[in-house]
Amino acid sequence: MQPVASRELPADQAAYAFEPKWDGYRALIHVRPGRPVRLVSRQGAEMRGWFPELTGPGGLAGRDAVLDGEVVALTAAGRPSFGALQDRARRRPSTAPSAALALMVFDLLWLDGRLHLTDPYTLRRELLEGLVLPDRWQLVQAFPGTDDGGSALLAATRDHGLEGVVAKRLTSLYRPGRRSRSWLKIKHYDRAPFVVGGWIPDAAGMVAALLVGCYPTGTAGHRHERLRLAARVDTGLSPAERGLLTQRLVPLASTANPFSSTPAQLATAGWGPHPSPDAIRFVRPELVVEVQAGPWDGGRLRHPRYSGLVPGDPASLRCPP
Repeated sequence: MQPVASRELPADQAAYAFEPKWDGYRALIHVRPGRPVRLVSRQGAEMRGWFPELTGPGGLAGRDAVLDGEVVALTAAGRPSFGALQDRARRRPSTAPSAALALMVFDLLWLDGRLHLTDPYTLRRELLEGLVLPDRWQLVQAFPGTDDGGSALLAATRDHGLEGVVAKRLTSLYRPGRRSRSWLKIKHYDRAPFVVGGWIPDAAGMVAALLVGCYPTGTAGHRHERLRLAARVDTGLSPAERGLLTQRLVPLASTANPFSSTPAQLATAGWGPHPSPDAIRFVRPELVVEVQAGPWDGGRLRHPRYSGLVPGDPASLRCPP
């Protein structure tokens, strides 16, 4: 079951329960007594081999269940790091060495021979809270509906660097594979200006993605300073914006890399498919754009989205500490 994105909390907050939104890999968790736990992704991929420390036999003290949850990598501060999770899944050194895997559980579909899809959220939650979870598994906290419970949790998740909240109607049934307004996700996004230091063309030679950055804190953006990469931005770019950006960036072409990262590092900066390092076109760092994004994670912006060209002095744009 998938939530619908919403910019605002529901007006009738008392009719919902609110859960922190964890930034990880969604998984259906299949538990059978005496057998290794299965973790199945939204696309049907078997993830058990990716995270063996979460899937040993023993499970739920002899219970037979199918649960819904999310695999996350938690930093020492208790915050999820999607970058560290990706590194862990790819079996490469993590950008957050202290991050530890956890399985966050938030719903129950099947228990001891009975299907619970048509039971309301409140009953499924009650059954879920009655289970004894193994080590490395955590029950996601749920804050039942009050007139301002969602507002308080949304503010708390921002203060603690979490992605946002999920609002679940107390009477909602579980709709497998469907996106329902009975579940709403409200994410934190901020807008900030960044300097364009490079771009990646599409097959027609138009801008397909921007490489944006800022200057390290404590520097003034002098010519000898290098940009710190903030994100590869490839969403929010309409055909008209792609054309406009191409016109503005082509005259700024440069053979010099303005970033402190190597072309190979820049090519693997995004969360999606990685282009060849040779595809990157560097430019003089003179163009400023506004980017809407989630919190920083592993030195990169999460969920960056292009918002438009903005005026500004590139040399004054500093990265957060």
